[in-house]
Amino acid sequence: MEQISKEARIILDILKKERIHFQLEYTFPDLKGKKGVPYRFDFAIFKNGHLYCLVEYDSTLHFDK
Repeated sequence: MEQISKEARIILDILKKERIHFQLEYTFPDLKGKKGVPYRFDFAIFKNGHLYCLVEYDSTLHFDK
């Protein structure tokens, strides 16, 4: 697992505690940025085996080099 912020860790712990089916660092192969790199979402939440929603938390890690 890549570096994860304190706030994202809280979200991760809640998802696990509530037994919500999720995947970290979710991408879509055909959704790419200007440099051709796929966009990554912090969490993908699944319901009945299908993608239900995406969670993106922009902590300071998104802005620090």
